[in-house]
Amino acid sequence: PPPPPPSCLHPPGAGDQVCGEVKLSDPDQSEAIDRVVAAVNAEATARVQASTEILQQVLSMGSPGLMETEITKQVKEGRVDEGVLNLLEANIEAATKAGAAPAAQLMAKLKERAQLELDKLKPADQVWVTAVS
Repeated sequence: PPPPPPSCLHPPGAGDQVCGEVKLSDPDQSEAIDRVVAAVNAEATARVQASTEILQQVLSMGSPGLMETEITKQVKEGRVDEGVLNLLEANIEAATKAGAAPAAQLMAKLKERAQLELDKLKPADQVWVTAVS
């Protein structure tokens, strides 16, 4: 048979690996990996929940002006991170696909405000990088 692609090569004694799949013969290693995966999944779930709660709080303010004030407050309190920005982006895309232009525009405005406020907290050289990317 042909040799495996270079990305699948591993040093002798490194386990039985087939293109990214590792077969572990030691149950302790397998359990340790399962615990790490469970911890990563739990952390991801917690972050999504936190982002959702923040966005719900912002949207509950009623008017767009109050929503912008609330997102600014949340940023200043250190509660808005990349997860909230990603959730806003997902909502923009969903609203756009659903033909809900006003909702998409509102979410875009909130994301823009959040990013602007986050940029104010960064050193000037990092703000420029954010603006260019």
